[in-house]
Amino acid sequence: KSFVCAGDWGTGRHAEPSVSITKQALTGKPGLFVGLGDYSYSSAKAFDPVYTQIKAAKIPSIWTHGNHDGNDYLTYFGQKSWTFAYEAGDVVFVCLDGNSSGASNATVLDNALKTSKAKWRIVFIHQPMHSPSSSHGDDACKCASVIKPLLTKYKVQLVLQGHNHIYGHTPPTANSTTFVLAGTGGESPYSIGATNGFVATSQGQGFLRGDIGANSITCKFMDKSGAVKDSFTIPDWT
Repeated sequence: KSFVCAGDWGTGRHAEPSVSITKQALTGKPGLFVGLGDYSYSSAKAFDPVYTQIKAAKIPSIWTHGNHDGNDYLTYFGQKSWTFAYEAGDVVFVCLDGNSSGASNATVLDNALKTSKAKWRIVFIHQPMHSPSSSHGDDACKCASVIKPLLTKYKVQLVLQGHNHIYGHTPPTANSTTFVLAGTGGESPYSIGATNGFVATSQGQGFLRGDIGANSITCKFMDKSGAVKDSFTIPDWT
């Protein structure tokens, strides 16, 4: 089982490096493509340089709601909602909407996980609930106070986020959620301020690949050439 993800592509402004990043992400034939929001900064049609590649590869994809994304994207992606749970074997991905209230997202997450039997639990959202300081703050979704307790309650191993155009992750440890920031799909990088507990922070562009095994998730951040710029492993601590 594997997935790739990134956010903040900006294809309505420029095709590159988003086209090359997507091509490289698909080279490894991931099982799932996860979009972390802010796809074109324009109409859904402007995301064609990326999305047509994913459709042609016949790889399933799921997408969260960026602050620059209109609801025309729901039709474009064939999604019914910006909040849902996607189960694939022993993995569940829960999509939250950073443009909605913390209370509504908490309800979505609680309902999705209280009945899920999946071993691996991954949440994804555009605006981060935990991030290095950059153009946007640490709790840009304004939902951390109600979501983080549920991450602990339901033993969520991984949270994927965008919005800040940088990369980084919190160190994987036993009994705590690992947060990833991957607003690296092609838009111009932001500056990095206080790391707020994140490591491997960089202004590099690229995508995160996760390979899910029986006892761990191995993650690699790769650039458009396929070079591995960072890697880490999340153990099964549930």
